[in-house]
Amino acid sequence: MDGPGWTDQKVAEAYRCRTRTVENVRRRCVLEAFELALNGKQRSSPPVPKLLYGEQEAQLIALRLGPPPPDDGSWSLRLLARQVAELKIVDSISHETARRTLSKSHERSATHPEGVKQVIVGASPERASTPTVPSAEGSQTRSHGR
Repeated sequence: MDGPGWTDQKVAEAYRCRTRTVENVRRRCVLEAFELALNGKQRSSPPVPKLLYGEQEAQLIALRLGPPPPDDGSWSLRLLARQVAELKIVDSISHETARRTLSKSHERSATHPEGVKQVIVGASPERASTPTVPSAEGSQTRSHGR
């Protein structure tokens, strides 16, 4: 039997989901609208407000690309979070917020449409100016202009 006569169980098997999911989607189609049932509601605001905005994100990235404090050999995420608070960029952030911000900046620089030099989070500033190219295994390898 194909098409409209399918049972919830058959639809669930076809879409590899639970029967309850099929029931919930059908209910949402009836009570709300087809588009809402498929795509969900757009949030009016994020569930958690942003802690860092443009200028503050730029300051965190600049801090990371600069030299670490004299007593520390390299930047850790926790050290960056502490420094951001000490420099009064924001009251406080977690190391996870610092990681997400730096990860976002890496994604933006790696996909820049004009192919400008890429910033590699976790690399020293000298190494960060060397562009990366994908290797056959999908990892990043450094291009040395050869």
